[in-house]
Amino acid sequence: MTELQVEYFINVAQHMSFSETAETMFVSQAAVSRQIAAIEEELGVKLFARKYRRLSLTGAGEILLEIFTRHQAELKEALNEARKHQSADRLTLNIGFLEGIDMDQIYKSILEFAKQNPEHEINLSITNISTLIEGITNETYDLVFSFHQELKGNKFIQATPVLPAKFQFYISTSHPLAKKKDLQIEDLSEETFVAPINDTEFVRREYSNRLYGICGFMPKKLICKPNLDSVMAEVSYNNCVSMLYDITLVAKRETFRVIETNSFNHISCLRSRANTNPLLPRLLRHLSPLML
Repeated sequence: MTELQVEYFINVAQHMSFSETAETMFVSQAAVSRQIAAIEEELGVKLFARKYRRLSLTGAGEILLEIFTRHQAELKEALNEARKHQSADRLTLNIGFLEGIDMDQIYKSILEFAKQNPEHEINLSITNISTLIEGITNETYDLVFSFHQELKGNKFIQATPVLPAKFQFYISTSHPLAKKKDLQIEDLSEETFVAPINDTEFVRREYSNRLYGICGFMPKKLICKPNLDSVMAEVSYNNCVSMLYDITLVAKRETFRVIETNSFNHISCLRSRANTNPLLPRLLRHLSPLML
């Protein structure tokens, strides 16, 4: 059984709801059900009882919840203690970047820092927003560069704006609307939208609310795709519309018509307030000239 499966179990036990757990962990409800079923099969016990559409812990579930909760607390305490006593001769820093976003200046600055500190290990990875949000929450990443709407109000995460990002709408030059001279946002109200987001009720609702705030209408249909390449394929070949950013690398091709907006978001530098990695403050000082 993995640590992630334990996290699924604890979340379901706290919410007593598969759907709420799915929203919290930015996955589908089916994924939560599969993980719980896998744990029950591996352990040979039933963790939850289902009666009248209500969920409750079994006796075995209550015992395991206490054990797993204590295990998580002890593991986190041990990890923090290990970091405090980690040898100064060799530190590790894990940094995540949101895929498809032009952050070349930040990336180069971190590589420069790595060259100045060859005795330490600095790992860079590029991935999707859900993985980054989960990673900064469970401290898999020491530092993340991403949008962070899902973490607004989270008192355990510190966010510093780094890069302004202007919302834009993209359609293919072969789209029937592309030839319209004075194309406006409201002309897109009957179109199918596609977005690089997880296909969960929570994420769909957040995206739709954001879209409504920018252009004043909800999408008639929203398609969710796992990455930007598949999003732009839908825009190119199926005449969908995508709301992205002016710093999105894949959307800078000449095969798209862009509709400008006056709405902005920010790529932020995210870190856990509980992170005790001594290399992190040094990197942040190095990056401070790039912070907004």
